[in-house]
Amino acid sequence: MFQKITVAVAFNHHLEDELSCAALLAKDAELHLVHVGEASTQKQQHLDEVLKRLQIKLDGLHWLEGDKVESLLEFTQTQKIDLLITATDDTQNVFKYFRGSISKNLCRKCRCSILLLHHPVKNNGAFEHLVVSGVDHPKTPNTLEFAAKLIKLTSTKKITLVEELPIDQLVVSMENDQPNQPIYNTEDTLMNLFDNKQEVDNLLQQFVSSNIEVKIDQREGKPGHCVSTFARESQADLLVLNSPDTELGLLDRLFPHDLEYALSNLPCSLLVVHQQGFEFN
Repeated sequence: MFQKITVAVAFNHHLEDELSCAALLAKDAELHLVHVGEASTQKQQHLDEVLKRLQIKLDGLHWLEGDKVESLLEFTQTQKIDLLITATDDTQNVFKYFRGSISKNLCRKCRCSILLLHHPVKNNGAFEHLVVSGVDHPKTPNTLEFAAKLIKLTSTKKITLVEELPIDQLVVSMENDQPNQPIYNTEDTLMNLFDNKQEVDNLLQQFVSSNIEVKIDQREGKPGHCVSTFARESQADLLVLNSPDTELGLLDRLFPHDLEYALSNLPCSLLVVHQQGFEFN
């Protein structure tokens, strides 16, 4: 699934969470650690202690200079990183929101998949309940396939696909429904996203073989807002979203949508999935 995973650390109390989760996902991948800042004996000793305690072996340790966001983005591109893991900032005020925190700016600009860990991380990153956006978009099938592979590396027990609908579609669906019967089912919902039934069958088989409980939840509202609200209400461990089509900026924070809804009030850890070879429009 992954060939190269990078953990961006700040040598704070998030370090152990980040490395524990990375080790879980890097079973067949290279694991690199990156720190933007000066190297020091104290940092190295702290890292060595954590790595020894967690029994983790790194394939590379990199000390970078310059702007934290730009240095990390350049590293992920030049080193062809598949997944960047980092943690949320501990504080969030109005100034930081509009200026952009380091971790959230990475989510907006990164061209590889990025996992933003919400502290404290539950079960060392063994995400038991995944909530995935089922928005009608060409990237969604790839995001679902990514989630199906992810669950094989973790202790996932449940995945909920949240289908976000305009209110007129939801009302029509409910009016046509029979009493005490569900208004949707898993296969029908997936058929709206995939090109053919074989792709749907293959995806469902991956879930079945992993003994994963799969549920569909239909919600009325704006893409990104409903799925973030559902993730918070259901106390999910991980929210999985498509990557943005364009590099997000200040206007997207003033008029939030999709990814910005999740970033403005993060409900849990967040995974933004970028398709291989993806470029911003």
